[in-house]
Amino acid sequence: MKIPDTTDRGKVDDGFRSLLEAAPDAIVVATSDGKIVVVNVQTEKIFGYRREELLGKEIELLVPERFRQAHPEHRKSFSKEGRLRPMGVGLELFGRRKDGSEFPVEISLSPMKTEQGMLICSIIRDVSPRKALEAQLEASRMQIVSSARLSALGMMAGGIAHEINNPLGIIHAYASDLREMASEDKASAEVVERTSARIVATAERIESIVKSLRHIAREGDADPIQPASLRELIEHVLELSRERFRMHSILLSCSPIDPDLQVPCREVQIAQVVMNLVQNAFDAVVETSSEKWIEVQVHAGTEFVVVSVIDSGAGVPVEIRDRIMEPFFTTKPVGKGMGLGLSLARSIARQHGGDLTLAEHQGHTCFSLALPLRKENLVCD
Repeated sequence: MKIPDTTDRGKVDDGFRSLLEAAPDAIVVATSDGKIVVVNVQTEKIFGYRREELLGKEIELLVPERFRQAHPEHRKSFSKEGRLRPMGVGLELFGRRKDGSEFPVEISLSPMKTEQGMLICSIIRDVSPRKALEAQLEASRMQIVSSARLSALGMMAGGIAHEINNPLGIIHAYASDLREMASEDKASAEVVERTSARIVATAERIESIVKSLRHIAREGDADPIQPASLRELIEHVLELSRERFRMHSILLSCSPIDPDLQVPCREVQIAQVVMNLVQNAFDAVVETSSEKWIEVQVHAGTEFVVVSVIDSGAGVPVEIRDRIMEPFFTTKPVGKGMGLGLSLARSIARQHGGDLTLAEHQGHTCFSLALPLRKENLVCD
């Protein structure tokens, strides 16, 4: 089929022209040196130019100014390659309207051999509506993530309050004793030093609890990927859980973790995943009448590290194991959970190049979080 240049475009085949004008995307045909010879009506609508303003002009007219200098080299490279392919795979591409505004596009390039020589056909799709919808969905997802995190923190609130109130009571008691001894002139240097050391240690305990709470409660989705101490990460989580577990006679233990073991991750996100697993384990054992315990185990291999949370609860029924990580699926009573924790936890794990799985460990429920130890294995956006 003959594709005309700007001098004989009136001879375009009627059938071809009908197909060209009916296309839902912008179609721009240019010579190998970048001169536009054919456009369709959708090109006029998307870019805001009249057809006469485009024909004969360089295709860089439709490219944002910041990309124009490099575009001719890309165009020449494609002309030499000469095969159908999408443009800019893995990159965000933009078009430029007549008014200077930019918009996101997807472009497919196709070489065409004609009597006039090699022509390049560009099929250009305006993806602004899709990008806007993706942004709305991402905003909704972030709201859900925040709600799930705050829900988990709310469940821990009672334990955290008790965790802080106990040392506050200890500080009050020691300070009262010192004041009483001072009033009776019985406060020797040795007694003051010993009592003051206890007050300082107890205050540091409160500081540690508050630090852990601030660390986990904040937003961390935009944090950079960087090495994080796995031992410190898990200690932050357990710091917020110990008193609540003690109040319900649940034994909480953790296997020794190498202090030098570091995992490339968004630390807050991974801490929130571990917190969710520990919270779920608490819910699984708190109502049981038998021995209550939860164990956190860490196993490091050459490529991955696996954090497992094992509990002595009744376990996950076989018939729902395949659905346990589906969004909005929950076994908890109404008002006790949204069914989003495990689904979001698995999503975060996979964004980090790992996974979250359910298995059994010596007959007990075991959720395992696997994370890569090398940054190049990550798939985070």
